[in-house]
Parts: sequence; C-alpha cells; structure tokens
Amino acid sequence: MKKFNQDIENPEPLHYKLESIKKQAQISQKPLGTEVPIDFIPDNNITYKIVTALNPNKAFTVSKTEGKLVVSDYVGDDSQRFKIVKNGGKFSFIVQSNNFNLCVLKDSPDYGATIIASPGKQASSRF
Repeated sequence: MKKFNQDIENPEPLHYKLESIKKQAQISQKPLGTEVPIDFIPDNNITYKIVTALNPNKAFTVSKTEGKLVVSDYVGDDSQRFKIVKNGGKFSFIVQSNNFNLCVLKDSPDYGATIIASPGKQASSRF
C-alpha cells in the first residue's frame, strides 16, 4: 500500500528525493525548477521564462495577434520572456517583446478572466 508521502514507482520517501534534487542543483548550478520561494527577489537586469509545473516545455506566451496570455511550446521568443518587477508585496510582469504589463482584462475579479498585455498600468497589473 502506498503511503501519502511516497511515489508509486519509487518507494523512497519524498524528503529524500528533494534532498537529492537540491544536491544535484547545487552541483550543476542550475535552477531547481520548483515553486518560487516566498522570499523571491527578481533581478531587474534579466528576463524570465515562466513555465508550467506539469510540463517545463510549455511557457507563458503573449499572443502576437490578440495580446492575450496563453500557454504554448517554449521557443525562446521575446513574447515568452518577462521582466518581473516587485511592487510592494506584489509583482508586475513586463513582456520583453513590447514592454507591456500583464493585467486582467477590464480588471475583472472573476475566476478564469483573460490575462492580456497592456501598454499602461492597470489596477490588476500587480499580482
């Protein structure tokens, strides 16, 4: 029977796996690919790609035709690179391709609202 903190294919407890991943990352000096730490401080001199947790080959992309945020295959395009700027306790995401801010369409408070790139700062430009 599988315990809640064990993988089906590998019965090794997850905390051992995490330690192994941390050690591998320290050796290779590559990012862990895990959740963003709570004390994350963005570097204003670089751009970031934002990938999905389920598939690191899928990334946030701003559609060139509609300006909507979608998830698509990562190809390294500027529409998939973002500056992240900390504003108080929130973050703004600025698209590399046009320097537009990501925001919620019409500042909608609804779940599932469309995210777009806008040339100006909106109330919903900070997440």
